[in-house]
Amino acid sequence: MWEGSTSADQLAALGRLDVRFADEGLEYGVFERWAVDLHGGVVTRAHDDVDVAVWAADADRVARALELDGWTTVPQEVGDGYRVYARDGVRLEVAFLAHGGDGGVHTPLADGGRAPWPQGAFGDGVAVLGRRGKDRADSATLNRLITNRLGPSR
Repeated sequence: MWEGSTSADQLAALGRLDVRFADEGLEYGVFERWAVDLHGGVVTRAHDDVDVAVWAADADRVARALELDGWTTVPQEVGDGYRVYARDGVRLEVAFLAHGGDGGVHTPLADGGRAPWPQGAFGDGVAVLGRRGKDRADSATLNRLITNRLGPSR
């Protein structure tokens, strides 16, 4: 368990990340536990970290954007197909994605292999925030709603 950050800290970090990535023209998706809570509009439980997926082709640009925003790589936790960052006690796991020849999405592995993502993982239910003024306003509203529901809990 990653210690030191609350749901409010993680949500604030996700909001900063959304703005930074939008400014840099980087696409990303939230997955794992935060995706469920963001989709439902309510924090359902404490989270250990924030998980995002980015295109592997953008890995260097993502690293630069995160460094400019004060994130540091957690070297002992760099894995095959993902990288871990930290800032102000918040842990951020960044998974890398690529398109497969079959139309699917996978994480490229160091040995040249592929870790496939489930079919439809990036289908109709995916919302892209931060690409238009209205999206940023919607994202800010969602962040306020969730933050207001957090209360004093993690």
